[in-house]
Amino acid sequence: MLSVLAACVLCLAAIAPSISIATPAYTAKHSAYRSHARFVVTYEGLGVWSTAYHSEPPNDGGDHDTNDAHDLGVQSWNLLFGQTVVVDRCGPRKAQPDRCSVLQGLSGATGATTAIGSIDHKHVDGLYGQLDMAARCTVRADTRPSDQVAASIGIAYSPKTRTIVVSASNPVSDVLLLLPTTCPGQADPIDGLSDNYFTPGFSFVTGYGPDRWFTSQKVRIPAKAFHHASRITVPLRDTPDGAPPADCAVPDPSIARCKTGGSWRGVLTFKAP
Repeated sequence: MLSVLAACVLCLAAIAPSISIATPAYTAKHSAYRSHARFVVTYEGLGVWSTAYHSEPPNDGGDHDTNDAHDLGVQSWNLLFGQTVVVDRCGPRKAQPDRCSVLQGLSGATGATTAIGSIDHKHVDGLYGQLDMAARCTVRADTRPSDQVAASIGIAYSPKTRTIVVSASNPVSDVLLLLPTTCPGQADPIDGLSDNYFTPGFSFVTGYGPDRWFTSQKVRIPAKAFHHASRITVPLRDTPDGAPPADCAVPDPSIARCKTGGSWRGVLTFKAP
């Protein structure tokens, strides 16, 4: 399993330059003009998250405990949305509403998703050596290409700018729920440590997590681009708004330190059927 984790990390590094901040907001493959432009929508991507945690909680009358965790998580998705997107000729018409005003987002998809978590935890008890504990394993969960998964794409039309605004939400919520949170056979939690720290967007404070982490930026595409394209490709990535505190916001910095973070890359594609 560790080789799978390593391969996924290398894949993320490989695709990062192709959809970095410096690239265009979208690219389009030109086609003949279509007044009634219909598109199938797919969304694929890969994410990596890691956390290193260390704490030394004191003990009355003895040495402090020592707790260490080095966790890594990898997520991937390849989704096909069941609904299509139809873009008619946008703009006001005499005594009739703008036909693009009815555009709305997509929800529900089918597709293969994967979540992998690597756990490496160790507790050294400062008072009783027999209470020392460790856990080290890799856990995994998958959905099949034919499985229904919860995912959504935001689509909204701006009549003022004649643009269509697109964004994506968390594509791996279902598979993260399926992912085991502890090593197989682990009965009791390890003293002083959480079950895992590989969840994307991890933080000790509320308000962060996978949903916030995987919410993409909003990309504006001229409505007319949809009428002149057989394919529109939109690179998406993590945003500063989704990132939790890099120090994990540990409850007591006097006895604990932590470093957490990651990145994800995605490609949203509108393709003429």
